[in-house]
Amino acid sequence: MEAHQEVRRIRKMLWALIGLSLLTSLVVNLSLGWGGIKQRDQSALLAIDEKVFAEEVAKLNLLIRVGTTEIRLLLDQGEKNNPIKGVKALQNLDVSLKALLENTHEDNKHLIRSLIIQSDQLLSLLIKAEDWRGRNDRIGTDLGKDITLNKVRRQLTVIHTLINGIVGKGRLKMTLDIKKYQGAEPSEVVNISKSIIEQHKELLRENIGTLLTELADIQRLVEVLSGERNYDHLPDIKDNKLKPSLGRLARGMSALKHGSAQEEEALKSEILTLNALLFGEGYLIDEHHQTIHVKQGGLYTLIKDHLELQILNGQIREELEKTMVILDRNWIEFVQIEQARQKEVGLKAGESLSATWIAVSLISLIGVMIFLILIWFIFKAVSKQVDTLSDLRQQAEASNEAKSNFLASMSHELRTPLNAIIGFSDIMKLQTFGPLGSDKYHEYCSDISQSGLHLLDIINDILDVSSIEARQIQLNETQLNFPEILNDAIQMIRLQAQEADVVIENEVENNGPALFADMRLVKQVIVNLLSNAVKFTPAKGTIRITKRFDHKGQFCLAVTDTGIGMDDDGVEVAFTPFGMVKSAYESNAKGTGLGLPLAKRMMELHGGTITIESQPKLGTRVTLVFPTERIVTSAATD
Repeated sequence: MEAHQEVRRIRKMLWALIGLSLLTSLVVNLSLGWGGIKQRDQSALLAIDEKVFAEEVAKLNLLIRVGTTEIRLLLDQGEKNNPIKGVKALQNLDVSLKALLENTHEDNKHLIRSLIIQSDQLLSLLIKAEDWRGRNDRIGTDLGKDITLNKVRRQLTVIHTLINGIVGKGRLKMTLDIKKYQGAEPSEVVNISKSIIEQHKELLRENIGTLLTELADIQRLVEVLSGERNYDHLPDIKDNKLKPSLGRLARGMSALKHGSAQEEEALKSEILTLNALLFGEGYLIDEHHQTIHVKQGGLYTLIKDHLELQILNGQIREELEKTMVILDRNWIEFVQIEQARQKEVGLKAGESLSATWIAVSLISLIGVMIFLILIWFIFKAVSKQVDTLSDLRQQAEASNEAKSNFLASMSHELRTPLNAIIGFSDIMKLQTFGPLGSDKYHEYCSDISQSGLHLLDIINDILDVSSIEARQIQLNETQLNFPEILNDAIQMIRLQAQEADVVIENEVENNGPALFADMRLVKQVIVNLLSNAVKFTPAKGTIRITKRFDHKGQFCLAVTDTGIGMDDDGVEVAFTPFGMVKSAYESNAKGTGLGLPLAKRMMELHGGTITIESQPKLGTRVTLVFPTERIVTSAATD
């Protein structure tokens, strides 16, 4: 009764707390509303000024962003751009800044003038970037499609073909002389052999291999030139690599003797064309200064102009960044000064609300104090309830422990006379000291023995439950051969299954792991599962025992029957001590409802788990899961 009064008292304080919160909120809101109405006109004017200024700032920021974005887009190869849009934005920026200059306080005009200068500088950079983009696109198209480079490559191929043609004629003539030598008369052999030797010497003097190597070296240098990205390396490639190679190629060409005059002229012409493709029409080789003076139109000039444009790109970007640093600094300073001025106006307008805020603060402070007092009373009452619940829990735990101790004590006291009853009834059933007389006495002795054994099983289950709950059970852990334990358990249930006309299929056989566990408890768990399966499986039913290893490497043993099954509520009841599922009553199955709870607690002592999957009228699968630390060795997994 006292606890109920305490709960009602807490509820009253909570309602008082809610009422106080609502009342305080109402008073504060009314006070703020009164002050807000008083300042509404001033705030409206200030808000209009701030809005106009914010719109002007946003507009100028947008114009600056559009202008600088178009400059960067022009400098970014491949990006679409609209320079006219950028020009218009920067022109509008200049107009807006000049209009702002007329309406700005004298102290801030120097910032606006600096912004106008930077705006003009951005417009100049935009024009530079547009010019750079036009030149870069023209050169980029040629480089991107390798137009000039492919011309040079084709010219090198033409020269290579001409050289091979001239050399091929000499080698063909020498081959024909060799065939002639092979079928010549003895008197002609000497002259033919001398001719062949002279032709071979001529080929060696012409140094054809070196000539082709020089041509291949020029081809490699052309590829190096086309891929060069360092402007300072270009003169070295032109004067120290290409010029000597082209000179050696020209000298080697003049040493060829196997070609006709027309072929030699064509070869010289192709070399001149190659030089023009490399260095432009009208190029000049300056032997005195060991350099080549290039003209427009050659591959070298194309690469040189491209790299110069990239350097110019960097210079324009650097100038843009410097301009933006100055512009941003001045713009931010101007915006901050204007915002400070508006803030000062707002502070002056807010002074009229000081009295209102003081009143609101006092009301809030009083409300908070009352709120804290109520919270203290509620906390005190809740603490008292917590202490009461703690005492009740301790009493319940003590009562449960006393119950467990009582059950354990009574189980021990009952087993002594019960063992005597079972023993003497077995002696009488076996007629050890002589016949009993009537067959009815023999039948009664069997009934007494079976009833005593059944009662002993119940007492043993109760004793095990009490021992586990009282934490008095100790595991006698040894290394077990699991298949042997399983076979022993099946043998203990075999007679019960035969009487119930239920078939037990053991698919584990001898293919199973060794476990580190308590042999008696593991065997009892399996016996309990098999006994339940036999009880709740109709005649002609089947019980199947399988094993597997899950993805964590845990050993799983499943007992699946074709029995009456149960729903989810029944599964929950089945794990409750002395709990009997509704389907068990309907099937008239005997039992205490301790089999599954005992099995669950014994598996938990081993660090394992037990799960049930069941459907009414379809059967039940009970799975034992032994953790990996209990597995000593494992056989082949399913």
